[in-house]
Amino acid sequence: MSVKFLRPGPRGRADQKLGRPAVLIAVIGFPTGCEGVRGLVAELTANRSEPRVNHRVGPKLAPAPLPRYGVGRSFTFGDGRRETVLGAEGEVLTWRKNRFSTAVAYRNFLIPPLSWETRNRRSRSRITAAARMLWPLRVGNDQRFELTQVIEAKGDARLRGGKTRIEFKRSWRCVVERMERLTVPAGTFDTYRIACFRFRPGGTTWRQTRIYHYAPKIGHFVSRQDVYAARPGRRIQLTEAGFDSRAAPTTR
Repeated sequence: MSVKFLRPGPRGRADQKLGRPAVLIAVIGFPTGCEGVRGLVAELTANRSEPRVNHRVGPKLAPAPLPRYGVGRSFTFGDGRRETVLGAEGEVLTWRKNRFSTAVAYRNFLIPPLSWETRNRRSRSRITAAARMLWPLRVGNDQRFELTQVIEAKGDARLRGGKTRIEFKRSWRCVVERMERLTVPAGTFDTYRIACFRFRPGGTTWRQTRIYHYAPKIGHFVSRQDVYAARPGRRIQLTEAGFDSRAAPTTR
């Protein structure tokens, strides 16, 4: 297993600033066994439940085209969230993300949402990535992009620090790493593993890794895992893929 993309910037600088233990540099900076690295990273980020990956079975997948999502397509994950397509126009989808949240995004789920809104806040983003970035999926595809995001509080709500508006920038790099057979609650799937790495803008200081397992059979990712430099990680796994007729347009 190669972990070169998880390495922070100049050695020690990021950890000293964040007050992180030096062992994180040791885990990320030096090659060890794949399961050993994965287990240690999981422990350090409070991620103790790794998905089951069968490294002995190497699926051979044809280049995967960009998925298509019809209105009403719905996906449920183990943390209770349910994401349903409310609208589709060209490359852009409108999603309902649970009861009080909606998002507008490219059907290329590797790109963060163009906008989202909850009861208390809204977000708008400018993203340099092309809508079809990395697709069709092939091992070795590699792309960078920049994101500028503005989050605003609604009404009397306030953001962190009592602010009503926050703007920040992020640099991303996404790589199609390999093919893996993965078992999640929804079943066992042959998948493409895609890793997206977030850095401080204009630099190489690592801040986050987001790993997707995309299953062409379903046309969506079945697992998404986040590992952060300064806070606990998290993972969601698919439990069900189906259709929500309540989202489909009605006819008279």
